[in-house]
Amino acid sequence: MEQLANKSQRWFSSPDAPTIPLDTAITVYPTYTYADTARDSQYVTRLRMCVAAPGNANSRRNKIIMSLCRQYLREQAPVSQITQTRMQGFLARSVTSRVILDLLGGSPADNTLSVLETQFADTDSRGMLECALRTPQIPQQARITLDTPPSFPSLVTTLQPTHYIKPRGVGLISDIDDTIKHTGVTGDKKSMFRNVFATPWQEWVVAGLPQWYNSLALDHGVDFFYVSNSPLQLYDTLQAYIDRTLPRGPIFLKQYSGNMLASIVKSAGASNSKTRAIERILDDFPAKRFVLVGDAGERDFETYIDLALRYPDQVAAIYIRCCKDSISDGSRSDDAVLDELNEIIATEYTRPFEAAAASASPSSSRKVSPSPPPVPPRNTRGPPVVPPKPQIALSQTQTDGIRDSRVMVRNRVPPPPPPPLPRRPTDASDTSSIATSSTRSTTATSRTDSEVYMIPSSQDDYNTYDVYFDKNAESWRQRLRDGLRQLNYLPTFNIRIKFFIDPRPCMLDCDDLVRGIKEGGV
Repeated sequence: MEQLANKSQRWFSSPDAPTIPLDTAITVYPTYTYADTARDSQYVTRLRMCVAAPGNANSRRNKIIMSLCRQYLREQAPVSQITQTRMQGFLARSVTSRVILDLLGGSPADNTLSVLETQFADTDSRGMLECALRTPQIPQQARITLDTPPSFPSLVTTLQPTHYIKPRGVGLISDIDDTIKHTGVTGDKKSMFRNVFATPWQEWVVAGLPQWYNSLALDHGVDFFYVSNSPLQLYDTLQAYIDRTLPRGPIFLKQYSGNMLASIVKSAGASNSKTRAIERILDDFPAKRFVLVGDAGERDFETYIDLALRYPDQVAAIYIRCCKDSISDGSRSDDAVLDELNEIIATEYTRPFEAAAASASPSSSRKVSPSPPPVPPRNTRGPPVVPPKPQIALSQTQTDGIRDSRVMVRNRVPPPPPPPLPRRPTDASDTSSIATSSTRSTTATSRTDSEVYMIPSSQDDYNTYDVYFDKNAESWRQRLRDGLRQLNYLPTFNIRIKFFIDPRPCMLDCDDLVRGIKEGGV
C-alpha cells in the first residue's frame, strides 16, 4: 500500500489556521459508490464525515447539558454508563480544519492499493464535510487525513472501505425512529428522551423487523439505506444498533446545531433534510426500484406519496408501520383502525384498477360467469357529463298559477315574534327544580340518545354524548384518501401501499414484490 509522504510535504494550511486539539478524531459516516450512467466509465463516491474532539466534562456548556439530562431522566448524579456513552456526541467539540481525501483502488488482500483520486477540502464551522469524488474505476477504500502542521505529534488519519452499490435491482429506504426501533415519538417527550438515552438497545427491537430486512438482504440482495430526522450526534448509537440487528447500509441523519434537548424533541417533525436525502438516493440510482418504509407517528406517508408522484418509475411500494396511538386516540383498537385503512386502499385504489385491467386483458373474451361492469381505468376518471335540461312547454293556466303563487308569497303576513326566553334561576330552589326537571328528561330519553349519534353544537356541550369521536382515526382516513387521490393521476398502477402493526404480512408481500421485479429483469 502506498504510504503517506512525510508530514512536512502534506502541510498545505496557512500559519493562521485554527489550532487542532491533540485528541481530534475523524468520524466517517457509511458512504457508497455508484456508477454515473450519464458518463461512461465514471464512478462517484460520496463521502460524509465529521471532525471533532471529545468534550470537556467540566465546561459550563457540558455541565448544563448533563444537568438537564438528569432532570429528564429523573436520575441522581452520576448518570448510568449507557447514558454517558450516548451523550458523547452532544458533548464533543467541533474542529474546523483542512482534510486530505484519497480514494484507493486495487486489492487490499494483495497490498496493491494505489491512489485513484486526491482532493483537499475544508470542514465547516460544525466540523462537517460532505463531498463527491469521481474515479475511472471502482475504489476499494477511502483514506481521510487531517492536514496537520509538521509540529503536530501524531498523524490523524482513518481508512474506511467504500461501498459500491449496483445501479439496478431493489433498494429499501427505511426510517429509523418507531420504524426499526421503539422510540416513542407519539408519546410523552420525557419518556421519549429516556428511551433514547437510558433504555438498553435490546428493548428497541421491533418484533419481526429484523427477520424481514435480513431476509431481503440475504435472499434477494436488496440494498439498504437508513434516513432519519434524528440528530447526527446519535450516529454511533444508531450505527451500533443497526450492526447488531439489521443489514448494514448508509445512514443519513439530520445536521443539527443548537439546543440538545430540542434536537431530540423536534426530531419527530417533518424535515426537508430527510426528503433531500431520499431524493439524492433516487437521483443516484435512476434504474433501481425502491421500497419505502416509515411510520405513522411522523409525516412519512405524505413524504413518500410526494416522492412517488415525482419518481413513479422508481417507487415500488410504501409500507407504514402503525406504532402505538399513532392512528387512534385510544377510544378504539389500533387493529380496527388499521383494518379500515387497508380496506380503503383495497376498495379505492387496488381493486378498481384490477377490475379495469382484467376487463382489458385478452383472456376476458372467454366465457365466464356474470360479473359487475368493469371500472374505467384510474387515469381516465373525470367529472361526469351533465345532460342538457329538457325544455318543457307550459300552458297559459300553469303560467298564471305560478305568477299568482309568487304574488301570494310576497304578500304573506310575517309570523309573530318568538316568545321571550324563560327567566334565569336566581336562588337555589329554582336551580334545584330545573336540575330535577332536566334529570327526568334525560332519563326518559337516555335510550334514544345512546342509539343516535349527535354532533355537538356550537355551544359548550362537547364530550356530553355516549359516542366518542376518534379524531386521530378520522384524520388518518382523510390523509389516506388525499394521498390515494393524488396517485390516481399516475399513468400506471405499480405502487403497493400497506399499513401494518405486525410486519409479517408486509414481509410476505415485499418478498413477492421483489421476486416479481427480479423476474422482470429490472
